[in-house]
Amino acid sequence: MDDCKCTSCCSCGMPLDNKSKSKKDSCYCLHCQDQESGKLRSREEVREGSIKSAMRIMGKTRVEAAKMADEMMPKLPRWQKKEEKEDDSCCHCACD
Repeated sequence: MDDCKCTSCCSCGMPLDNKSKSKKDSCYCLHCQDQESGKLRSREEVREGSIKSAMRIMGKTRVEAAKMADEMMPKLPRWQKKEEKEDDSCCHCACD
């Protein structure tokens, strides 16, 4: 969806730019959406990736990073839905 106006990934919150956007759906980053199949990563996979990124980039301990992920993820459009999305359709957040 080239007309998507999302500025951050609807699944993990990563800032989106031309390098980080998924080829399949520009509402998601290339880490959250498989670039071949279009399948979205599971909640646990996204959480674990967020934890590892916060530890590596921000120098957080695992406990601090897990707390950050657990506070942030429920605020993101993908996780506000009753069932997590696993298809390659737009998250319908800011681009509606």
